[in-house]
Amino acid sequence: MSLARTPTNSRWTSVLVAILALVATVSMLAPVSAFAWWNADWSYRKKITLHTARDGAALSGPVDEAPVLVRLHTGNFPFVDAKENGEDLRFVAGDDKTPLKFHVERFDGLNGIALVWVRVPRLHQKTDNDVVWLYYGNPNAPAGADAAGTFDDAQTAAYHFAQNESAPVDSTAYQNGAQNSSAASIAEGAIDHALRFAATSSFTVPAKPALKVAAGGALSITAWIKTSTLDGGGRLLTLAGNDGEFVIDVKGASLQARIRAPGSQIETPSIDRLSPGTWHHVAVTASDRLTVYVDGEEVAAVAAKLPELAGPVTVGAIAEIPGFSGDLDELQFSRTARSKDWIRLAALGHGPDARIVEYGQDEAQADGGQYLALLRVLAGAVSRDAWVIIGLIVILGFLSTEAIIVKARLLRRMENANAGFLGRFRDLQGDLAALAGSDPSSADSTPKAGGVLRDSSLFRMYAAAIGEVRKSLAAESPAHAGMDASDMDVVKAAIDSAMVEEANRMNKNMVMLTLSVSGAPFLGLLGTVVGIMVTFATIAMQGDVNVNTIAPGVAAAITTTVAGLVVAIPVMFAYNFLALRIRALTTAMELFSNELLSRIARSYRKA
Repeated sequence: MSLARTPTNSRWTSVLVAILALVATVSMLAPVSAFAWWNADWSYRKKITLHTARDGAALSGPVDEAPVLVRLHTGNFPFVDAKENGEDLRFVAGDDKTPLKFHVERFDGLNGIALVWVRVPRLHQKTDNDVVWLYYGNPNAPAGADAAGTFDDAQTAAYHFAQNESAPVDSTAYQNGAQNSSAASIAEGAIDHALRFAATSSFTVPAKPALKVAAGGALSITAWIKTSTLDGGGRLLTLAGNDGEFVIDVKGASLQARIRAPGSQIETPSIDRLSPGTWHHVAVTASDRLTVYVDGEEVAAVAAKLPELAGPVTVGAIAEIPGFSGDLDELQFSRTARSKDWIRLAALGHGPDARIVEYGQDEAQADGGQYLALLRVLAGAVSRDAWVIIGLIVILGFLSTEAIIVKARLLRRMENANAGFLGRFRDLQGDLAALAGSDPSSADSTPKAGGVLRDSSLFRMYAAAIGEVRKSLAAESPAHAGMDASDMDVVKAAIDSAMVEEANRMNKNMVMLTLSVSGAPFLGLLGTVVGIMVTFATIAMQGDVNVNTIAPGVAAAITTTVAGLVVAIPVMFAYNFLALRIRALTTAMELFSNELLSRIARSYRKA
């Protein structure tokens, strides 16, 4: 079963197409967001997608204000386009408006390596829609890094173990720098440089208020470790208190956390998860539970409460207790129990096999970013009265677009139907009225020509003429059947009347196009004049004359004229094109009128 095409369906289709066409046009003038350029002073940008839905890397819940490691190398970043020291790097949120805090752990343009920590406001679970924009390519940009701002307030220490540090440096705002380090710096860390510990190696972080944990409080400690051998166990970390301590030990292939308080000692079960010679992300959190994580997965937990811990913190060997033998990288402290997804993000996103961050193609501002940024500036400067005028222009554009689409479809159907009818008409050999059917006034009832000829203007002229012929013949007696001059005048009048109706049908709503062609530019000009008047009036009131004061207002005022021209110019071309097609159809009707009259006179003249 097929659905017949009706004028209502056709019109609504045309309206929908008109809306889509107008939206595409107006969007050129509208402010943009997803495709905007954050700052025109930066020449390049790169899209960075944070995947939290991949197999093995999925998060079960959102993570807020987490530092994400961005690894740049020659395979994903053109160092030649950035400043030599990376000072022009900027990170912007997915809205392409909000700058993000970040700091650079390492930027080596010569060797093509960079490590940057970026604070992301929120990572959503199981999605690939979280985006960060990396901007670069501004030779005049000052340094924009903010190490302290990269971490939230709960982060009390973060040690990257960068090259050439005599003692580990804390990158957070609390500046809990270490002292007395006897561990050796190595280049082959999980992220970059790391520390190598022997059984006697250690460093100390002095007691400070930021590291203090109240009784019953919470903390989190995370790090990357690589043990040298299965028997390379020992003390990893000790956080001292007046009446107790919190320790983390490496025991063979397991990581064990222990809380010692007056009269009690609680420790987590020993579960083997560490492989010698392999980097593992380890974490311990404490609140109501003492929990151990390895590579982002919970491996052991026990109910426990922390005693008051005031410090200091010792990493590695302490007193007569030997330290673990192996490598340590990216040690972090927090005065809160981090969520399992926070820890999973660190394990899956920071290490050598990071699976969270995906790097997109580099984009140059010349590709359209600067133009879009300028459009956004203009849109922000357009006044309310100018938007009203632009709205009127948009309405004119919509009405004109709808009229153009409807008219073009009508003329196309009429041309096709006329061609089909004319061929059948000229093939008639006997009864000239054979194509008219029993009811000449209804094209849909024509048995031989078919209902499709309802779109033919020539057929309607033919039907009107045949109708008058039949009336004249019916009024005559059979002995005197035929048509005289007066009868032919009546037929000619019917043809002329039908031709005028068809001409009116073809020209219907064409006035809407002329209104748009002539009215839209003048409306735009009105908006420009009013905008310039307001701009100069504002300058007069402020008494301040400079380019920065005048330029935005004048540019925004001219926007209304541009909007008028954007509507008027395409409509003008469409009007001329449609007018040519209407003229051709009108000429065809005039020629057919003469041909039809001649054939009627020849076929029905009186004997």
